[in-house]
Amino acid sequence: MKKNDRKFLIVHFAALLSALFLVFITVLFISKNTDRIPEKHKLVSGQQKKWKGFYSSLAESDQAELDFVASIRSKNQITLLGSSEFGNSPYASYNFLPDSAGLPTLGVGKGFHQCFSMFCELLAVHEHLENSEICIILSPTWFHEYGTNTESFLEFVRPNFLNHIAADKSIHTKYKSAIGEYIDAHLDEFSGISNSMEYLVDKYRLENKTEPGFLFSALRKTMKEIHLSVYSVQDVRYRIDSFTVPLPDTALVYSDDYIAVLQNNFINSVTNNHIYVEDEYYSEYLVLEDGSQRPGKIREMNFENNREWSDFLLLVELMHESGANCSFIMQPMNPFFYSNLELNDPLIDSVSAVLGAYEIPFYNMYSSDTSSYEPGTLKDIMHLGDYGWMKINNFLIEQYGTP
Repeated sequence: MKKNDRKFLIVHFAALLSALFLVFITVLFISKNTDRIPEKHKLVSGQQKKWKGFYSSLAESDQAELDFVASIRSKNQITLLGSSEFGNSPYASYNFLPDSAGLPTLGVGKGFHQCFSMFCELLAVHEHLENSEICIILSPTWFHEYGTNTESFLEFVRPNFLNHIAADKSIHTKYKSAIGEYIDAHLDEFSGISNSMEYLVDKYRLENKTEPGFLFSALRKTMKEIHLSVYSVQDVRYRIDSFTVPLPDTALVYSDDYIAVLQNNFINSVTNNHIYVEDEYYSEYLVLEDGSQRPGKIREMNFENNREWSDFLLLVELMHESGANCSFIMQPMNPFFYSNLELNDPLIDSVSAVLGAYEIPFYNMYSSDTSSYEPGTLKDIMHLGDYGWMKINNFLIEQYGTP
């Protein structure tokens, strides 16, 4: 190579490096001054209309989203999160406590509403969690599956919630990254993803160095990371006209005799089985073609790489850090049907230990053998009956019934 050619290449290479350096400095300058750019918020306004009953899905209506946020914001209203045990029983807490104890209670949940979707919807209202009265009903069966499915994620983690999570700078990066990791792991299960979901995925990938290390790709990603507006994500704020339901002067605790009547009524209603489940349920789901009873067994739970367990720990961490007035309930499974429920004992002990370490109230209804199980707690093999709901009601009154 001739001397002039070498000099030409050096000059142009230096110019290229200078240009890249200037771009890098510009990016840093913009990032340092991002807070000076005024943010535009989407304002969601309306009136709270529900202080009792439950929503089976937050995708049910815009009002469901408003009432959930209003319930969390109200410090004198219980927000009860659960799953398939929710139904129309008059003794379910979201019906009984408002009507009989003067305690406003809103339930949110249906089958497959599990720890991760609960974590996300609560993270979306994190600024209102302090002292908010929240009770979460867990099921042992969740920990034998593969975590929250995408259908439940989309139903409960609403677009407004994701926009707020993405845009709110006060939300810890570890929480945003957890959502990005979830979406990234389930990309092929979504028909498409929103701008805020793309942002959270990119954020997770950048922080975990999963993107190719090419200069221009990294630069593009850095620009997108700095400017949330590149994703066209608009923060969401709520303006809700709430009302206050007066609390009773004293907390009410219903007597054991009162509750025992519900238990005896259920036991006397069972006529075609000896495992204490409703007759119709038994005939439809538990009887095989030859007339024999379907056997009931559970798998041994593996804590290693257990998604639901990781999600539970994330949920507990959020509740602790936020200062929520939170409690947990572990509902039982029917030991008259399942023959090996002792396999869940390590799970129950671990849940109890984690919540105990954070001093979070925990009502453990689980029984691994028939001697400690109270018939009527469940109406079938895993869903709460009226007697079980009344036991929960007393727990909630003890936790939240005193103004």
